[in-house]
Amino acid sequence: MVNPPINMTLNMPEASCLLPQTEITINGDLQLCPGETVQLSVPNSSETSIEWNNGTTSNQLTVSQPGTYNAIIADDAGCISFTNSVAVTAAEEIVPFIEPQGPTKFCEGGEVVLNMSGGPNPVWSTGATGTSITVHASGEYNVSTDAVCGDDPITSVSVVVEVLENDPPVVTGVNIAPGDSVLLTAIGENLTWYNAPVGGNVLGTGNEFQTPILDQTTTYYVDANHAYPGEIQNGGKLDNTGPGGAPTTGSYNLFNVWEAFTLKEVTVYLPATAPTGLRTIQLYDGAGNLLQEAPFILEAAGTYILPLHFESACRQQPFLAKLGKWPIQKHRSHHTVPISNR
Repeated sequence: MVNPPINMTLNMPEASCLLPQTEITINGDLQLCPGETVQLSVPNSSETSIEWNNGTTSNQLTVSQPGTYNAIIADDAGCISFTNSVAVTAAEEIVPFIEPQGPTKFCEGGEVVLNMSGGPNPVWSTGATGTSITVHASGEYNVSTDAVCGDDPITSVSVVVEVLENDPPVVTGVNIAPGDSVLLTAIGENLTWYNAPVGGNVLGTGNEFQTPILDQTTTYYVDANHAYPGEIQNGGKLDNTGPGGAPTTGSYNLFNVWEAFTLKEVTVYLPATAPTGLRTIQLYDGAGNLLQEAPFILEAAGTYILPLHFESACRQQPFLAKLGKWPIQKHRSHHTVPISNR
């Protein structure tokens, strides 16, 4: 043996001669489910003695626990044979896992691919089979696979998909004489009028659109946009413990945004060693311009949740939330996501 691992036990029996290795016969599965056993055996003879590494001396060994098993066989002449080693393991269930390939909240007309990993013979909650499905509708989706032990399938944690719906605008056509103009009306949210079903030029906005003078049949298109509020986002330390929990120099949170947002509130910790009094929360853009600020009086040591409601139409740039020399621990913001249906 070359370079054996540390903490290794070697059996070195004394014998006058060494016989060829004896192979262990395996009857059963080497991966044990709860309550299962596997039978290991070696050839038996009245002229040989057998000892397994767990102390059993018969030629058959019933194994119910994980481990590595081998035996030494000796004949009447004092010659010995080593068996091969057999590893028995406990069966582990593989819980399938779903990984979405993109956002699980999207506008009507969108989709998301759900991929799964782990476990054989996947069956999705939709009835589909295979390792992936494409989802277009709101709902909870999971996938089940065959269990290693037992007949009941193993089911993944569900993934929630939300499709943001938008009611199409309600509009009707009209008949006019050549050379006339007509006032078109539609019912819907945030309406925009176009001259083409996809792309096209914007002709107007609102619930009404006055056409130019028409001398031939003309089709106009209108889309509706419903604005959904954005999800609450949190940033900064969740408490004032550990490194950075209570700085003594200027404290701030730097964050990037991609949509218009509202900075709703900050959580401020005032240590017992800090003076009470005025604290001012300030919001800067990435260029260092002060956008908004709000003063607060902190009358005693403790935790304060300070409402801000700073509105910002700026997007795709960094922002800085700052509080003098005291720690801002957390900010929350939300934005709106428009969807359209033309």
